[in-house]
Amino acid sequence: MRLFPEQSLKGISFSTLRVLALTYALFGVLLYLRQDAYLFYPPTTPMEECADLPDAKVISADGTRAYYIESASSTKLGVIYHGNAERACDSAYLVNWLTHYGYNVLAVEYSGYASDDSQKPSVKLLLRDTEHIDAWVKEKNFSELLIIGRSIGVGFASYHTSLSSPERLVLISPFDTLSGLAKTHYPVYPISLLLRTELDNVTNAAFAKEVLLIHGADDSEIPIERGRVLFEKLPQKQKTFVTVEGFGHNDVLGTEESWSALTAFLQ
Repeated sequence: MRLFPEQSLKGISFSTLRVLALTYALFGVLLYLRQDAYLFYPPTTPMEECADLPDAKVISADGTRAYYIESASSTKLGVIYHGNAERACDSAYLVNWLTHYGYNVLAVEYSGYASDDSQKPSVKLLLRDTEHIDAWVKEKNFSELLIIGRSIGVGFASYHTSLSSPERLVLISPFDTLSGLAKTHYPVYPISLLLRTELDNVTNAAFAKEVLLIHGADDSEIPIERGRVLFEKLPQKQKTFVTVEGFGHNDVLGTEESWSALTAFLQ
């Protein structure tokens, strides 16, 4: 004896598939329309509120803001592109480290971040920020350029590298391409069709003379496999990949291993 008629079971199965298909389609549309909102989480604290960088000047490069810490004696420049849900002020630890090694430092702030309510951040907009910073740097007479990118900032650090061919490039919690990273988090969607603007770090980071990559083995936001793919595809002979065991995305720089690698890279 059947508890439910066969036709009823078929109806339930079809209804379930229809709901699943509709949910899949609707979320795919949301991914396309709101991809920048899913990607960027801008803090609202103003740039002027940065107690950790008391000696920094806020400069504007064709509308793109940055903290600039000038050295009285050095002609070397370090440029920092920070991670997501951060602001340039949160890179103070990197700024202070670079100034200790005699660098002038430019800590870049992104459009739509740090109380910039005039626009919403997007990949396209932040690539434009990178072009503004590159133009500002080229107007100066720096003898050596070091570029640092962390997390989402890896994409913009790599793009800046393609524009300027720096002596050194440091990528912390890196990824190969934005589409590759998106596929990791949304494997059932055709990311190549949904993604409006790519960040191709494989192509862009290849213009640096020397590269250091640092990645936490337990990183769940940008899995270490994405960093390894980038490292394997980079053509430089002078390239180093540091795996930090037992650490993830946000604490990878809280280790002696990371700072030892950074210090050795500058020497």
